[in-house]
Amino acid sequence: MKTARFILSALAGLMLLLSACSPQAVATTAPPTAMPATQAPAATSAPAVPVTGGQVVSLGKNDALGSLAPGDVVGQDVGSVWFVISPSGDKVESAQATEAPAAASGGATVNLGKNDTLGSFLVDDKGMTLYLFTKDTPNTSVCYDKCATAWPPLLTTGDPVAGDGVDASKFGTTTRTDGSVQVTYNGWPLYYYAKDKAPGDVVGQEVGGVWYVVSAAGDKVTTP
Repeated sequence: MKTARFILSALAGLMLLLSACSPQAVATTAPPTAMPATQAPAATSAPAVPVTGGQVVSLGKNDALGSLAPGDVVGQDVGSVWFVISPSGDKVESAQATEAPAAASGGATVNLGKNDTLGSFLVDDKGMTLYLFTKDTPNTSVCYDKCATAWPPLLTTGDPVAGDGVDASKFGTTTRTDGSVQVTYNGWPLYYYAKDKAPGDVVGQEVGGVWYVVSAAGDKVTTP
């Protein structure tokens, strides 16, 4: 019995000794859970403007390049870098500001010119074509500022002189806002066109559907 007790006591002591010598369990904390990587927001672009059917480009025109409505060309020549575009894709330059022909001393002479398409029409003493403006009223001009730059008036300092084939009884004059005197024919104030460069040129014929060469009878001449 003593032996058995001794053995049990020895075993108990051995177990206590082993328990004291074994490493203590260290309480560990689970590593923090990694936060899921946040995806950077996708780069955004400006919203596309929906186009239905495609943009339509049309041709427009005006009497002398002026104004805040369809057909306005307020942006023309701005900074000498902005221009309207021709059907061929080229810039359109405004008619250069030209000084109106000086009033004829002693009276402007009006003659008849002629070409195969238009027949006979009024010209000045140098053969430059003269035009009427259908927006004018009898013996009164409404063409000023930009219009008058592109369409200089035929001025005179005396009674107009009729050349061959021109009816002197149809002559008259109208005083412009600057005090200059413009020749009229059959009640129509007469004008040049700045883009006509040589005698007989008729570049201004039917421009805007309102400018026409003038017959000996004092009427507009339409292109056949």
